[in-house]
Amino acid sequence: MKRIVMPGGSGYLGMRLAARLAARGDEVTVLTRGAERVDERGIRHVHWDGRTRGPWEAVLEGADAVVHLAGKRVDCRPTRANVDGFIRSRVESVSVVGEAVRACEHPPPVWVQCATLALFGDTGDQVLTEATVPDGLGPRQSTTVALAWEGAFHLATREVPRPVLLRIGVVLGDGDPAHDRLRRLVRLGLGGPIAGDLDLVDWRTQGIVGPQLSQQDVAVPGDDGAARVRDPSRADDTRADSRHLDRPRRGRGSERRIVVGAG
Repeated sequence: MKRIVMPGGSGYLGMRLAARLAARGDEVTVLTRGAERVDERGIRHVHWDGRTRGPWEAVLEGADAVVHLAGKRVDCRPTRANVDGFIRSRVESVSVVGEAVRACEHPPPVWVQCATLALFGDTGDQVLTEATVPDGLGPRQSTTVALAWEGAFHLATREVPRPVLLRIGVVLGDGDPAHDRLRRLVRLGLGGPIAGDLDLVDWRTQGIVGPQLSQQDVAVPGDDGAARVRDPSRADDTRADSRHLDRPRRGRGSERRIVVGAG
């Protein structure tokens, strides 16, 4: 049995991972802004604010691993205030966990950090690997957020024996927020290509929740791009949703129509 602490583990990916870890017999603690409780799966939820140290950090003492998933959701328009929130929620939560880990007498030896492939900006159909060096160019809501996030992680884990940085793309699965947005577009008849002929999505769900994250206690240090190298386009995905929901596809959606339709 492993003791796993999951800052920000109350979201879609975190809850699926926590359930899988608990099912295999691990002791899982989720740091959440919600109320403290133990749920029906035996997962303990401990309150924190994601910014400041407090009683929550006691759960880190003697833990086997941290799986850090905290950060403001990005399914909103990239206004300056929202992007500032993306950065602040990621940098502050990583930094404060780093402080708490360094204060432990027996700190967790493994830290798995969720990050994003948005670090590379818009690379089209270029194949990205762990050896690809980001050029730092791209929209503030993607590249700048990613650089700040990873910078905070490297500072926070400088004394952690096994830091693992997991860059992921859009997570699609049963009941996930991103897929709900795509289905909304399909129901509005906007299930075709979005504002262009090539609209690629990097995605993985089961591969993250299954063999990658749930076995990170045997992972080697380093960076891992967890999106598949060549994936279907978003148009392919919404085409499948169109068939499933029996909604006609009304051709290519303009950028303006998609923004309005996605809410």
